[in-house]
Amino acid sequence: MEPIAQQYLESIQDVLSTESSGVPFFSSVTGAETSHGDLSSEYWVKNLLSPGPLRDILTAASESHLESVSYASILRTGADAKETALCAAGRLWSLGFKLNLAIVNNASETPSSSKALANLPRYPFNHKRRYWHEARSNLSRRTRSQPRTDLLGLPTDDHNPIAPRWTNFLRPVEIPWLMDHRIQGMLIFPGAAMLTMVLEACQQSAKQSETIHGYQFRDVSFHRPMLFTSPAAATETFMQLRPHQIGTRANTAHWTQFSLLSIGSDGAAIEHCSGLVKTIYAAKPNEIDSSTEQSREWELRKQEYLSIQERPTKELHVGRLYDKLSRSGLQLGPLFRSLTRINAGNGFGYGELQIPDSATRMPENFEYPTPIHPAVLDGVFQMMICCGTVKDDFSAMAPSFVESLYVSASLPRDAGSLLRGFSTLGPKLRLQQSGSVVMSDDTWSEPKILLEGFVCKELSSRVDRAQRNLCTQLLWKKDVECSHSTIRTILNQQRFGLDPATARSASLCDQAISEHVKKSLGMLSTEVEKEMHGVLQQYISWMRNISHQFNSESSTCALDDESPRMLQAIEAVGSHLEDIMDPGSDSHTRTRSLVSEFIEDCLGQSFINSVVAELIDHAGFVNPNIEILEIGSGSTSCAASVVDRLCNKTLGSARLKKYVLTNRTQTSLDSAQGSLIDREVVDFRLLDIGQDPKTQGFEFEKFDYIIFSEFLPTAGDLE
Repeated sequence: MEPIAQQYLESIQDVLSTESSGVPFFSSVTGAETSHGDLSSEYWVKNLLSPGPLRDILTAASESHLESVSYASILRTGADAKETALCAAGRLWSLGFKLNLAIVNNASETPSSSKALANLPRYPFNHKRRYWHEARSNLSRRTRSQPRTDLLGLPTDDHNPIAPRWTNFLRPVEIPWLMDHRIQGMLIFPGAAMLTMVLEACQQSAKQSETIHGYQFRDVSFHRPMLFTSPAAATETFMQLRPHQIGTRANTAHWTQFSLLSIGSDGAAIEHCSGLVKTIYAAKPNEIDSSTEQSREWELRKQEYLSIQERPTKELHVGRLYDKLSRSGLQLGPLFRSLTRINAGNGFGYGELQIPDSATRMPENFEYPTPIHPAVLDGVFQMMICCGTVKDDFSAMAPSFVESLYVSASLPRDAGSLLRGFSTLGPKLRLQQSGSVVMSDDTWSEPKILLEGFVCKELSSRVDRAQRNLCTQLLWKKDVECSHSTIRTILNQQRFGLDPATARSASLCDQAISEHVKKSLGMLSTEVEKEMHGVLQQYISWMRNISHQFNSESSTCALDDESPRMLQAIEAVGSHLEDIMDPGSDSHTRTRSLVSEFIEDCLGQSFINSVVAELIDHAGFVNPNIEILEIGSGSTSCAASVVDRLCNKTLGSARLKKYVLTNRTQTSLDSAQGSLIDREVVDFRLLDIGQDPKTQGFEFEKFDYIIFSEFLPTAGDLE
């Protein structure tokens, strides 16, 4: 503390000691009694640096003020001495004094070893009463009796036995066989799978003390399909059951109302399927049931099945039939192609259905069992095609309504098991087709599946598609805005579209240009290139690029009428490339003087116009409201080629919003306007490219493309 002693002294120099209160004060510095007058600032510095021992202070206090240390008795009148002694020891221990509890708890001076008591009385606590208050949702989450299944999911936290609810997140990648069910290319959750989820819910909420005989559906409506945007996309589902009361004054309910919903990413709920369902329990002994009536009804079904088998039918090739369904828009994978035999008649038919091995498609080859697999129930729906409904003009159909559906609890579930049955058609109303299906096992001893009033709705009309295809055509074009390689590909394709003589002449001209370019580049030094301005440096970069594209071998071929004149122009420019690339010369004036005698010939103009029109045509597929500005000098051939290509009436509406053709003189502009008078999208305006376009009424960044037609004679400065 010595380093801060002086600072401490200065900080308390002005502090005055209090008056004496009559209470003795023993100094921690001297160890003796001290008066209040001695408590100066120097005293407190000494107290900071060298405080005295506390033992001396206590000794001095006891010698000067305590005559003797008194002892208090632990004995009390009328109390057991053992009890008072133990209480005193416990009090001292609780105050922090160290005691030998072994001696305290023993009557003798030498304590013996302790022994545990085995005959203590029971602790008076009611273990049956719980003092842990837990929310019902948390208790339900901890003590679930059912695991999360593939389709139904798991009970919600607010699950209750009267109106139970289940939730799940469906992902096709977790249920791979779902990807075998597509309609018009879209991955759609099957309607049969929705009913399977209802059966799972009924099975979990059924009475555990009774045996389930089957399940009965009534008035089932399929409202909206459940679409998956991708195999990895998750769709949140909710299945809810509640009693369907007969009236408002009584809570009697023989049926259960169900509803399947999904929750979108925006929180909106969509109802996909709803209806009524009932769990049928097996009759108990000595209980009156309707088994006799049901047996008679089943006998009639068997007689109808035998009668249909005796009627004339045609056996259909199952694979070809599924191929027809696929072409109509109902793309079914291997798991959903469960029909193995089809005999079709006129409005009736019969067939066989094989239960697929769906577990092999699941992760770890495990699948939670369900009362009926969706692929099997979907195969029952497909039995409608046994009635000869699939023809050349067949349109894809999807379930819309089910009047009645019975599913037996004893349905075969082993992979490879067969179900046999028949189907009949009802009257077709507009775009809907109704019918009934009866299925059983090999023995046909009892009904396994009874489907009545099954209504399918057409998704699209084959006639409508055929008519639409007569008036529309799908065209694919490359996007010229993607990369320069795309433009190069289009230019090469355009060259191949020329006639053979023109193509050979163009190839010869390319070789001549390549030779001049290579010769000039070989004579160009690095120092000279660095002194060039930006436009010439870009020109040199272009020369290096084309010097490797064309073969330098000599070629002898027939030339078209224009080629000799073109070669003369190439020779005129190529032989003076060194002068053009000279940083000290006026390259623009020099070039214009070399080609002035060839300008009026418009060499290769038709080819250039076709290339420009091809590029702009591709751009018009990306942007149908394209705006183009052409810097011209009197010729209208390029504008006519582009406008005719983008406004071709045989290809539909125009893909060009405006084409502005400019010229420096009003005379040339009037002449061009007379040539393009029938092109409504063409606008004619004066423009001197050598002056500021903004002062001439043109807006910057307004046009998508700018075409420079005959650029060299019209521009005075390449920059």
